[in-house]
Amino acid sequence: MRIILDESVPQNLRLLIEGDHTVVTTWFQGWSGLKNGALLDASERAGFDLFVTADQALSYQQTCPAAR
Repeated sequence: MRIILDESVPQNLRLLIEGDHTVVTTWFQGWSGLKNGALLDASERAGFDLFVTADQALSYQQTCPAAR
């Protein structure tokens, strides 16, 4: 599974995720500063399976079936 961590998530969380997963941060991808809609679009285009964020308002700001 390909996982991306948003800037709002403690970046060391990637070290705690076990198993056969690829975990990267938005900073590592060069996506720092992208707003939510652009970030979700970029993540989907890049083939990430899971987007982890601490932004509780994201599901209200975006039309994303997985955010519900």
